[in-house]
Formats: sequence, structure tokens, C-alpha cells
Amino acid sequence: MYDTVGQFFTLAAGGGVNIFQPEPMSLGGITNTLAVANLALAHGSFIAPHQSGGPVATAVCLQLAACVPNFLIQEHFDPFNEPWTKDLVTWIPNIDSSNGHLSLPSSPGLGIDINIDVALEHPYDPHAYLNVHQPGWEKRLGTNSSAAKTKVGAVESPVAE
Repeated sequence: MYDTVGQFFTLAAGGGVNIFQPEPMSLGGITNTLAVANLALAHGSFIAPHQSGGPVATAVCLQLAACVPNFLIQEHFDPFNEPWTKDLVTWIPNIDSSNGHLSLPSSPGLGIDINIDVALEHPYDPHAYLNVHQPGWEKRLGTNSSAAKTKVGAVESPVAE
């Protein structure tokens, strides 16, 4: 995954790619993603932002869709997220059944407000993606070796080798 504007510049200079997939959260937000969109535009290419991070990230990408002339298409995984994430924000996009387009927010900023109570009920857990609370997680990662584990707080997680 490319996470700097410079990497996308190198991609454009190399040729052969006409759809860039910047990830706004990895790039550092809207400003850097706009820089990538401008590089792509100058290159005659499109952007199709990668986004599977949830409703706030979706709002960021939809704001980009509204203002970037070479915006091609948007990934939208929010319906597959945990059910509580729909309550995390005050606005979620609708999908137009006639054309499959996502609606755009009409409020200022990102067009959403965050429901702090919902956020506090679901604190960030850096180990959740490993599903380490489930028995057998190390087998799913391809290792059953105790040498491949380390203690991080009260949770075990794999160590990169």
C-alpha cells in the first residue's frame, strides 16, 4: 500500500497505471489525498480511494468525490461493519437504487457528527483485528509456536519474525 504522495508520484512517472487508489487515512487525510488526485489528474488518470475503515472514513471519501474531477468510484464496506458503527455518526449515505451512487452529506465539514457515547462504548482495541480473544487464533495466523507470541498487556499477540 502506498502511504506517501511521493510514492504515487513514482507510480505516475512509471506509467501503465491509470486508476490510483489512495487511502486517505494512511496518507494523512484529505490534503494529501487531494495531492494524489491532482497528480493523477495531471497524469490523465482517475482516483478510486481505498476505504474500508468505517463511516467517518466514508464521509472523508464522499467529500473527495464531491470535489475531485477525476474521481472514478468509491469502495463502500460500511454495511458489512459491526452493527453499532451505524450509530457512531449522525449521517450515513444512502445508496440510490436507480444508479448505485452514494448520497453526499449536506452539512458543513465532513457532513457528520460523531456520537461520543457510542464511541466511548467501543474503545479502540489494537488487538481486535487479530481476534486474539478467540481460542486458536495463533493457528489462524499460521503458527502455534509459543516463541511466536509475546505478552502485550494482558493479551497475547504474534511477533513479526
